[in-house]
Amino acid sequence: MENDIDYGWFNKKRVNISKNFEVDFWAIKFGVKPDHIRDAVSATGRNSIKKIKVYLGIQ
Repeated sequence: MENDIDYGWFNKKRVNISKNFEVDFWAIKFGVKPDHIRDAVSATGRNSIKKIKVYLGIQ
């Protein structure tokens, strides 16, 4: 279940794209490839999870 994911010490509002494990985590959570996370950050100019979700079309 999506809500059962343990975020641990991850920042729940931003992704650090220089940390592969963070990119991988969010890619798995959103069901996309890691490159899609990087593309979203590049396209929006933001690393906020909200902006990434909007770019990817995720509710």
